[in-house]
Amino acid sequence: MLEKLSLNIENVTPTGRPLTSHRYSAILPMVPGLAEKSGEEFVELLKVCILEAKLTAVAEVDAAFQPYGMSAIVVLQESHVAAHCWPEINKVLVDVHICDYFSDNLAKAETLCRALGTALSADASLERWHYARIDEKTVRIED
Repeated sequence: MLEKLSLNIENVTPTGRPLTSHRYSAILPMVPGLAEKSGEEFVELLKVCILEAKLTAVAEVDAAFQPYGMSAIVVLQESHVAAHCWPEINKVLVDVHICDYFSDNLAKAETLCRALGTALSADASLERWHYARIDEKTVRIED
């Protein structure tokens, strides 16, 4: 028999920090050869960037599309990274969502975006990325 569970959830982590998320999105030109990678290789490329940012991957999935294209999602202890390739237009769309729980992870999110930009597009700048900081009461969008 299932019991009904009542929770009193506040927007504060066990460390007393407010729960905040850092979201980055970009549509980038693809580096040569990216479209030829297998889904597994694509995931591994994302995981190398995740390690560079000192974040923790916990699960992943990839999908290939016919006649072309692929997507990969890596679930992080801190949230997730999703990337979608469109070889027919030479673009890759990347979404990064990193939560603050035990510490402020903005610097790690920025490091991850720079690493992904380099690996997927040969561009480590954040100029093409759109940023939003989200907490329970506010959304701040920066371009």
